[in-house]
Amino acid sequence: MDPTAAIGALVTSVLSGGSNAIIAIMLFVIGASVLVVRYLVLEIKDQRSQIHETNERYLRLLQAYHDSNNTVTSALNDLRIVLIEIRAKL
Repeated sequence: MDPTAAIGALVTSVLSGGSNAIIAIMLFVIGASVLVVRYLVLEIKDQRSQIHETNERYLRLLQAYHDSNNTVTSALNDLRIVLIEIRAKL
């Protein structure tokens, strides 16, 4: 059935009154509810994706900080050992 014909049939049913009008209104409400729920599900999915990407960036930042901190600590320890060896030779 053509969508415009279906909408026309629903409008005609509503305007005619009676039980057909109630059924037509209920079908419209159900259809609108399905569209709203679908939109909300897609929005939630998009939000979760954005949150996941943000968390991944934070984890990469923390890992980079941790790696650089370990590198600096290792360099300072190596420097300390060299200074101890120099002091021992003097």
